Amino acid sequence: EQAVQQATQRYVHAQHSLETTATRRMWIASIALLVSGVLGLGAVAYSIGIIDEKRNELVQLRASIDYWERVARADLAPCGEDRLCATFEKNGPRYGNQRQYRAINLRAAPTAQ
Repeated sequence: EQAVQQATQRYVHAQHSLETTATRRMWIASIALLVSGVLGLGAVAYSIGIIDEKRNELVQLRASIDYWERVARADLAPCGEDRLCATFEKNGPRYGNQRQYRAINLRAAPTAQ
């Protein structure tokens, strides 16, 4: 009977040790998942910031492209030293505080061949 009691005590001790180990591992896994989640959220927040920044940069670049496409289509030519000449819309609207600017004619688009 003493052998059965000792075996039971060893079994209870082993069961308790197993439960302690399992609980400890579950806590470690839970903490690891929590840390991973926090790091993941941090990465997402950082990425959203970068995406917004790049989106704003893209809007500026598109506006710049539109501007330079208009400049490229303007009917301009070099004239004199360090000067540009342009053909203007004769009766077109005037712009500026003192109405000193007029719209420049656009070059004819090249025909597709």
